[in-house]
Amino acid sequence: MDILILDDFGVVCHGSKEEVMLGNTLLCLIMINYCYVEEW
Repeated sequence: MDILILDDFGVVCHGSKEEVMLGNTLLCLIMINYCYVEEW
């Protein structure tokens, strides 16, 4: 069953809940790493 989610970044994701959760988790890790690198 497809679901429509509007995440914190304003990106609309189509897919299963598991796919969206995994995608958001990876995105958060990338954003955290990016911000961490920017601090240096």
